[in-house]
Amino acid sequence: MFLQCVRRVTALSNPRHSLGWYTFNTKQRVLGFSTTTSEPGYKIACIHAMSLSIKATSVAFERQFPEATIVNIMDDSLSRDVAHSGLDAHMYERFSKLGNYAASLSVDAILFTCSAFGGPIERVQSEHNMPVLKPNEALQQQIIGHNGRVCIMSIFQPTLPSITQEIQQTATSLGKYDELNFFPQFVPEALEELNKGNADECANYIARAALSILTEDKNVSSIALAMFSMAFARDKLVNMINEAKADGKLDSSRKIEVITSPDAAVIDLKSKLFQVPT
Repeated sequence: MFLQCVRRVTALSNPRHSLGWYTFNTKQRVLGFSTTTSEPGYKIACIHAMSLSIKATSVAFERQFPEATIVNIMDDSLSRDVAHSGLDAHMYERFSKLGNYAASLSVDAILFTCSAFGGPIERVQSEHNMPVLKPNEALQQQIIGHNGRVCIMSIFQPTLPSITQEIQQTATSLGKYDELNFFPQFVPEALEELNKGNADECANYIARAALSILTEDKNVSSIALAMFSMAFARDKLVNMINEAKADGKLDSSRKIEVITSPDAAVIDLKSKLFQVPT
């Protein structure tokens, strides 16, 4: 016997992607948000481990795939549990259940936005005959194809070994392993600020850490923000880079790209659904 509550949620931004009804199942610790749209189109399940990923995903869909109907499913215990027990057998089983729940909603595709769970997501991919995307697949392709040196930043430590392994595996399968030129960088304290509701201070931590790397390593030509929940910090980082160039702290002619995963992931997902190249 378990408690199930149903409540109405207020719209966040675009009415097309306004939040509809949500259910909280205290036994499974799964919070599911269902968006509504008046237009026909594809129905996409987005599975999150952090609440801020919901907004980042919604913004990306509004820009890249506005005709889609989004169902947001969140289990905010995932990030806490993986930090404690790692990707154990129980974690794989939980992801299978999340994938099955998403599929039961008659969706056309599943997009995971939680970046520390490569192996469990691969199991879900093998269990369903529909597009099931990892959050960083498209981002990883950009990193592999990048000509310069890339710093991959994360505010959640378990993300980095997962994405590093996936990039190396993908590059190997493409015969490009020897061309890889990237390194991971954890940003301490930023996630704690974000969890306290201090998004601006979290962005400052990310931007300052990136600027320090860019100052110390002049070969870095791209900063990749590995997590969906970090995408909001992009503008702060770009502004800080431009200010450093204006102040002479960075070479004004130096080209520095800031890559985020939500837009790339949504474009990739849309291409798979329409079966057209990106």
